[in-house]
Amino acid sequence: MLLADSERWKKSEELTRLFAALEALGAAEYVRFDPNIMRGLLYYTGTVFEAFDISGSVRRAILGGGRYDNLLAEVGGEPLSGVGFAMGDVVIGIILQELGLVPALPVTPSAVLVTVFSADLLPASLEMAADLRRGGLNVACYPEPAKLPKQFKYADRMGMRVVLVLGPDEAAAGRVTVKNLADGTQETIARGQAIEAVEKILESR
Repeated sequence: MLLADSERWKKSEELTRLFAALEALGAAEYVRFDPNIMRGLLYYTGTVFEAFDISGSVRRAILGGGRYDNLLAEVGGEPLSGVGFAMGDVVIGIILQELGLVPALPVTPSAVLVTVFSADLLPASLEMAADLRRGGLNVACYPEPAKLPKQFKYADRMGMRVVLVLGPDEAAAGRVTVKNLADGTQETIARGQAIEAVEKILESR
């Protein structure tokens, strides 16, 4: 059967050149001919390929692609041959986890959250966040009005350390409440003192 003939590539001038080039590059040991590969897209005009991890339990392809001579012309561009591939993040993510190569990254780069008390106070919260960023702080603003406990839980889950609350009373008085999530303490201060108060909490760790 044709699909069982692993040496059939030797009858193809194109594949013979390909494997000779792979041998010259020192990469032949990583490549084998598989007549069962069937790429589903119709624009390939030459060799197609798929890449797999052979050391783990994942059987799905990490990436797949091939050569296409007519694709650019068919979509309105100048005739130009090319080789390309596509890959997804799921398979490579599983492989990296199996190999212990996923770096330990923070859940969020922001240590500070500005809450949004209500739709009316959203502009004030956005302004507060912008002021803190201009002061050199990495700040996130909650995307929509929500109950404060929900926003506090979000900040804690994301590993943030400081939450700022700008409610109706604070907004009317030009003040803001700064909460330290590490010890649960909070204080209401003038808005102009917010940067200093947040920096003090961040530096205390």
